[in-house]
Amino acid sequence: LQAFALFAPPDRYRFSFVNRIPLERGLGSSAAAIALGLVAGAAAAGRETRPDDLLAAGVRFEGHADNLAAALYGGVTLAWIGKGGGTHATRIADTMPLAAVLVVPHERTNTASSRNGLPASVTHADAAATAGAAALLGAAIVSGSATLLREAFQDRLHEPFRAHRCTTSCASGGRRSTS
Repeated sequence: LQAFALFAPPDRYRFSFVNRIPLERGLGSSAAAIALGLVAGAAAAGRETRPDDLLAAGVRFEGHADNLAAALYGGVTLAWIGKGGGTHATRIADTMPLAAVLVVPHERTNTASSRNGLPASVTHADAAATAGAAALLGAAIVSGSATLLREAFQDRLHEPFRAHRCTTSCASGGRRSTS
């Protein structure tokens, strides 16, 4: 409703919400809800907006500009903070070279506690390896190469510190889905 209110007064409307994205599972449910509010508010106000405008307006509500960009732009997106401090994004591909597999843990994950589980610093080797893997990921997606995509999955900044949560939750029967 706060995102909607950026464009139109919500008190003039009735709302019914159904968010089928599981909450607090790291799947972007809050970003999707914010994107919906932004798009609906702009439509209610009769304003034509671009995804760039909606991203700039909505980033204050969503701590993950990358999640909000994906919900607004669709496809595979990149989001970054520009030299001037503004948030930017672009769609780099419509599809991935492989089918996505989704594992939904039974347990909710609080974003703040998940971030607090990460170390304050990492080694230069880990940072360099992850930056290289991120560049390789972009190249794999744009080129459609499944081989490069497989090689790109080598995160050293997040996964080693969060893997124990997934292992416990997934082993206990988290829902699995492919698309």
